[in-house]
Amino acid sequence: MPVRDVSSWNSLISGYMKEGAVDSARELFEEMPTKNIVTWTSMISGYTQNGLASNALQLFDKMLGRDSDLKPNWVTIMSVLPACAHSSALEQGRRIHGFAREEGLDCHPSVQTALVGMYAKCGSLPDAKLCFDRINPSSRSLVAWNSMISAYASHGRGGEAVHTFDLMIQEGFRPDSITFTGLLSGCSHSGLVELGLRFFDSMSSDYQVEKRHEHYACIVDLLGRAGRLVKAYEVISKMPMPAGWGKPKKLFKLVKENSGNYVILANMYAEAAMWDEAKALRALQKSQNVRKNPGCSWIENDGKAIMFLGGDDISSNPQTVEI
Repeated sequence: MPVRDVSSWNSLISGYMKEGAVDSARELFEEMPTKNIVTWTSMISGYTQNGLASNALQLFDKMLGRDSDLKPNWVTIMSVLPACAHSSALEQGRRIHGFAREEGLDCHPSVQTALVGMYAKCGSLPDAKLCFDRINPSSRSLVAWNSMISAYASHGRGGEAVHTFDLMIQEGFRPDSITFTGLLSGCSHSGLVELGLRFFDSMSSDYQVEKRHEHYACIVDLLGRAGRLVKAYEVISKMPMPAGWGKPKKLFKLVKENSGNYVILANMYAEAAMWDEAKALRALQKSQNVRKNPGCSWIENDGKAIMFLGGDDISSNPQTVEI
């Protein structure tokens, strides 16, 4: 191109980020002679979407620095908040919320919705509910309702998730597949078996929402936790898959790399004291080289989130004494 304006640079950066070519996007960002608010926001959003939460937060901090001529707008705030959620950086999220409030950016419904998700995933359900309540009822979107339902579900508050769903329906919103994923998950974690089954049955009949594999997984988990293995087997047998998908083990052929399928069924066998079946399933998982994502936890120190994985050798960490 004989003339490359800032928009052409931004388009290329955005394209690279969408393809996961983060290094290429970063090189362009550093080479750009002139950057605007879209440039910075594209990079922050791209880092977040590619799972590089710390990079997104560092770039946001740089944007707030004294040497920066540009300051975040509401789109930037909406883009960086998920990075706080991914790394459970509650204090950083609160700091960004404080900046948004001072600049009058927290009044935008999209920012308010992002705040709900951030606080919920960082472990502060009261803050998530407070942000949700601050959204003008006329400005609440389906995304906002879904975020609140999922927030309750992830905190094991199935009753509140159901109540929020009922309020959403009363407000005239039609649920989608994401709504039901959160709702069924909440029922599963709270032992609301009959209610969960009722919602599952109503998806297609009452709301014309197609049942997807994640909804079936929620129901199998719901029934498995309740020890209702026969019903769980029945649900799997009726999954709308190609002919011959009648046995639970064939669930793994759909998504071989999904360790969650193995864990759910293994736990069901263990709950029913079917130890031989559980052992055989673990052996199958090992032979397929399917690894379960390790458990992890975070702790904040001086505003920075530090992550620990299950199996980490803490003795090799330079901060062993402090840990």
